[in-house]
Amino acid sequence: MSWAIANEIRGCGGKPEVRATKEADVSVRIGEKRICFEVETGDNIHSYGPEHVREKMAAIRRNCDKLIVLVTKRELRGKYANLSGAETITRTEVQEAVRLLFK
Repeated sequence: MSWAIANEIRGCGGKPEVRATKEADVSVRIGEKRICFEVETGDNIHSYGPEHVREKMAAIRRNCDKLIVLVTKRELRGKYANLSGAETITRTEVQEAVRLLFK
């Protein structure tokens, strides 16, 4: 999903950075703002627990102006929205979310 987000960003004229580290999965600068996308499958909650997810999201938020969490399963949306304190979207909303960033 990270590459799908990156492709949408490129389609809008942005230059995304895709990472497989503790940082956000995808980030892009739009003007002076750094926007980060984090892709979540639910594995982190099941393997490490909700507190781990909360701390991970807080660390990412400290390094960006806006965080958008993409959940791969619709039923995880509410849980990740609560844990991350960030806008949480599903796969079907990626295109629209990226386009709105570039308006």
